[in-house]
Amino acid sequence: MAGARAARYHLGMLRFRPDLLLLGLLLPALAVPACAKRDGGRTNVILVSIDTLRRDRLGTYGHAAGLSPNLDQLAGLSVVFEQAVTQAPWTLPAHAALFTSLSPSLLDLGHFAAPGRISDEALCLAEFLKGHGFRTLAVTAGGFVSPDFGFAQGFDEYQAGPFHTNEIVDRALKQLAALPRDQSFFLFLHTYDVHRYAPPPRFRAAWVSPPGGSVLGREKDVAHFLQSWGNRAKVAALSAADWRYAGELYDASVAFVDDQLGRLLQVLDERGLLKDSLVIVTSDHGEEFGEHGGSGHGYNLYDENLRVPLILFHRPLAPCRVAPQVRLLDVAPTIADLLGLEPPADWEGTSLAAIAGGAEERLAALAENSHTLALKSLRTAEYKYILSLRRPSEALFDLREDPGERNDVAAALPEVAARMRSAMKDLIRRNSANTKYRDAAREELSAERKAELEALGYVGGPGAESGEGADWLAVIERLEAAAPPAGR
Repeated sequence: MAGARAARYHLGMLRFRPDLLLLGLLLPALAVPACAKRDGGRTNVILVSIDTLRRDRLGTYGHAAGLSPNLDQLAGLSVVFEQAVTQAPWTLPAHAALFTSLSPSLLDLGHFAAPGRISDEALCLAEFLKGHGFRTLAVTAGGFVSPDFGFAQGFDEYQAGPFHTNEIVDRALKQLAALPRDQSFFLFLHTYDVHRYAPPPRFRAAWVSPPGGSVLGREKDVAHFLQSWGNRAKVAALSAADWRYAGELYDASVAFVDDQLGRLLQVLDERGLLKDSLVIVTSDHGEEFGEHGGSGHGYNLYDENLRVPLILFHRPLAPCRVAPQVRLLDVAPTIADLLGLEPPADWEGTSLAAIAGGAEERLAALAENSHTLALKSLRTAEYKYILSLRRPSEALFDLREDPGERNDVAAALPEVAARMRSAMKDLIRRNSANTKYRDAAREELSAERKAELEALGYVGGPGAESGEGADWLAVIERLEAAAPPAGR
């Protein structure tokens, strides 16, 4: 019922001018690195992070309900990365990897209660672009993307508050209107509306059916209920009707954010800015809806939390879909490359321009979590290896045969497990040896900031420490000692 209403509601909501679709027919085949420049013209950069957005909720990634007509239209003009993987399953470390092109463990970022901040030693994307003459602007929804955590480094103007996406778009357009016409800019936008799944009334009416007598129907803040560690026993007992209701609230929030981003893109097009801009839309992490017995994010390293959308629009790039796995920490080097700039040597990521052009490069994706359960995972296109510190263990999943990550095949494939374990050991050794970005102390959160984060569901749990490199290496050595000899 809700889906049928929504389909009618979204008729005619595509925001871009139809003639922009012709760009896909006129663009030359992707050439790297010549695609970075256009007749000496300037290029703006717009980076949008839709917090907590699962990739599978966008039509361009296969969702059939029509939640995202505007982002789907943008994707039709863009390079769409099929397998983009975040470096952490919650907001602060994932965005830190996006901004600094560094792994969370290099930045020594901790759990919800004592998260730390981005070191001043790390060169953030905004600092890099500001050094090349860009005006750097941001509007964020606050929380774990607040200046308290180091995200304002390099920004000329950084607005952070409990803003909804319509307010974020309004503020961003006001910022851009104040710029000289010939000023290149970097604009970062971040929204928590999908994270909250509390859509405005008209989107709720279009997408959400009545909850009936379910448990979640009695909850005022469904997202907070599902994202809070203390409710995990209750989550395990939720009915199918509860999960349906939660999913529809989440979907309606996706539709709201898509609508407002469509408004942003329409105005950028009308002002003549879209054709001169590199636009990247992504997310920091996904959300679990019972796939592995839990809910929310920040608690596991399964793909419902780690796979994110990644859409890159840049007029010189021919629209295409890229199958090889890429990482969130590759975004900043890609921006630099497409602007014709040399990325900083310290950035870990790789420019994706060559991969989008058809180059065969196999990027393994490290992801890390330090909250509740200290975990690290290493993902390739074929396998996912997960290492746990608190309950020393390992798991291996064959993503080709088991994309839902249900069957641990570490015992059945000991040689693959050994290979992934060895690669993980090398990464841990490398990252633990680099102490450049580790601040000596973590400041206590203010009462106001703590209340804001708790309202977003970042509350509870045992608060696991991340562990030092030696702790992780000891776990691997124990697993190596217990592993069967090679060849058996």
